[in-house]
Amino acid sequence: MRRSDLRRAFAMLKSSRRLPACSLPIAVIALFVVMNARGHWVHAQTTVPLVPLPAFDLMWDPVNEVDANSLPLGPLWRLQKVNHVQPDFKAFCSPAFSPLHDGNILNYNAFTATCSSQAPTVDLAPQPIPCNWPTSDKVLPGHLNWAITTHTGTIFWSGYDNNDGDFNLELTQPGHNAETSLNNGTEYGIHLEFKGNETMNNFMSPFWVGFRSHAFSSHNASENVLTAGLIDNKPAVVTGLLGIDGVHGGYTELHPVFSLAIQTDSHPGQGGIDAHWAFFLRNQGSEGCCSRYWHQWNGLGDVSGGLNWYFIQLPLPPELEGERVSATVLPGTLQVWANVPQIGPVISQDAHWVYLGFRLPPPAVGPELDGEISLHYATLKPPTIKRPSVMVSKARMVPRGDDWEEVRKRMGPADLQKLDEAVRASQLASVKPRPHTVRLTIVVPASIPAHRPMVGPGHKGVLTRANALTDAADAASREQLNQNLGRILPREILSPKR
Repeated sequence: MRRSDLRRAFAMLKSSRRLPACSLPIAVIALFVVMNARGHWVHAQTTVPLVPLPAFDLMWDPVNEVDANSLPLGPLWRLQKVNHVQPDFKAFCSPAFSPLHDGNILNYNAFTATCSSQAPTVDLAPQPIPCNWPTSDKVLPGHLNWAITTHTGTIFWSGYDNNDGDFNLELTQPGHNAETSLNNGTEYGIHLEFKGNETMNNFMSPFWVGFRSHAFSSHNASENVLTAGLIDNKPAVVTGLLGIDGVHGGYTELHPVFSLAIQTDSHPGQGGIDAHWAFFLRNQGSEGCCSRYWHQWNGLGDVSGGLNWYFIQLPLPPELEGERVSATVLPGTLQVWANVPQIGPVISQDAHWVYLGFRLPPPAVGPELDGEISLHYATLKPPTIKRPSVMVSKARMVPRGDDWEEVRKRMGPADLQKLDEAVRASQLASVKPRPHTVRLTIVVPASIPAHRPMVGPGHKGVLTRANALTDAADAASREQLNQNLGRILPREILSPKR
């Protein structure tokens, strides 16, 4: 690049974004990243900056890209929306963080100018091990969280972590919405993660009980194949706390997952299509061992002042997109299990979705539910377009690895066994079981009424943040684990050279 081009880039970047002078070095780094990713120089237009900064601001259409919970539905990063590339989190954001990976943002001006102006919050572990182990790809030893969002796509099984008790899945999205360059396109998609002892261990509906049984044995190759076969390449809708995992370089994840619906089966029915869905819903959860907070979601308020309304929304089968469709519930197929009494489901529909509405107790109560439903989608005429699902290569659909991976590499077999036992004990102590022993009484309408949308933050262009707080039982189990680590881990791991 000629010096005159570089001077012109500085001038355009400063004038288009009014960056403070201290932020220009960071912005130039971002400029080179985008230029290298695109492979050639792109001249700025008068209305579109050469580099749309800050790169990691979430953007969505408040009219057409909002879900029933008034959350952004498939938002995009600013750089992704304007330049159609998945941004590199490390390139745009790491210069603002401490070089010792302790999670401190040292330069807020640079962070706001090049990374995000939306004030994402940091969630780090209360103890340094294992999350601050210095590796070349680490940006911060934990999570950087934006807001609660909803995403649709195709789901795949990644794996069950027997030590951390995590269920790991991947959601591939046609537009790679809110993914970073490390989400690996169609091979992975956006990462989904939730604790088994916060969710799956409590579920009672038949699909989830069977899925859990296979997943717990998924260290066995044949069981892992069976687990994947239950959900792989199925349509899914997920709501969760969208953030960046900084421990593994900066990929996007929904962690914790608050609600998940998977279309587990679909086949032709009389005059249309029958589809079966398995779902779960909760309004609080944690982010695993590289975090310290529990994150709560307060839901929506209705016009009469009723709080804590939540919606699971089920899209039409892909084969029926564009058709005029009316949905009904197949008799005897809807069941919902919960850990405390709740209101719902209130079923409604519009031209694109069927909605299951629930009014949950406040997040502090820890309400959860799981269930299944079969819907018959009747069409006024047969589908005119067949849309086969797009198969995604599974050759590289392998677990991403857990947060203890780097530590385990440096330990012998005897100490490894002690470590895994201590981690499992900590996970079991952090959350008391909340089995779903309450089966909700359900009245299924003969015909599903029209959905009446509830207006909230997303319709006004505002993000819905999770409330972060510490949990006493979780904090106590972490402290006990930290004490046990001092007796198990070698000295070079406890005090690594940086």
